[in-house]
Formats: sequence, structure tokens, C-alpha cells
Amino acid sequence: MMLENGRVVAVDGHRVWVETRQNSACGACVAKAGCGQGVLNGLFSGKRHFIQVDSRHLAAPIQVHDEVELAIDEHVMLKGSFWVYVLPLLLMIGGAVLAQSWWPSAGDASAISGAVAGLAGGLALLRLHAFVQRNNPAYRPVLHRVVRHADGGPLLASC
Repeated sequence: MMLENGRVVAVDGHRVWVETRQNSACGACVAKAGCGQGVLNGLFSGKRHFIQVDSRHLAAPIQVHDEVELAIDEHVMLKGSFWVYVLPLLLMIGGAVLAQSWWPSAGDASAISGAVAGLAGGLALLRLHAFVQRNNPAYRPVLHRVVRHADGGPLLASC
């Protein structure tokens, strides 16, 4: 399970809205001065995200300002990485190779056109996959445990 801490910002029955902040691991890296990723993370670090989770499985009630831990399965992250990164890239390369083999006389223009068409096809498949899986509970994070109550109360055990 991959874990992320957040803070409860709203409670509506069994639905809980949790705020998380996008953090960067670049602060602990010794190469951050020479890395372009550190610059990009500096631009987007600290961005707030709001996630709705279900709290029915917890024994104690959740309150606003409680610190909680969200969890998501690693397999879900691997599948998501495939859909977002690998599939469009493979279709882009495949489109370039296929177009170049079909129209070799067009030179690089056929490879570029095939790559753009393959990338567009990969992004269209990604969009279709996201639409089909939008209500799949396996792709949603779950409320793993309460880390600290807002009133400083005792910690709850993991779910």
C-alpha cells in the first residue's frame, strides 16, 4: 500500500473530504541544484488536492481537522503509470515505425505524422479508459487510519 497523509476539511455523513498537499522529494536530494526536476517541483510543490473518501469502516467518528492517512494499492499505481506513460509512448513509436514502413518515400514526414497519430490514439485510449473506470472503487484511495485527532485525542488503530 502507498500511504499519504492529509487533513480532514469536511465531513458529510460517511463521506469525508481530505486535503493533501503535493510535496517533492527534492529537498533531500544532493543533486537538486543541477536537476531540472527540482525546478519543476518547485513550481508545483505545495499544491492542494481534495479527495473524497468513505469513513464507514472506522470505529470512531471523524472530525474536521483530524489528520488521517490515505492508502492506495501499488498495483493501481502501476496500472495507472502504464496507461499514462507507457501506452501513449508505445503507440507513438509504433505509429512512427508503421507510417515510415508504409510510406518510405515521404521520408521523415511520414514518421512524424505516424508518431503524432500514434500519440493521439494513445491519449484517446487513455481518455476512454479513464471514462470507463471513473466509478471503479479499486482506483480510489481509502481512509487507512486516523493519525491524530484535532482535539489531541488518542490515535485509532489501522483499519
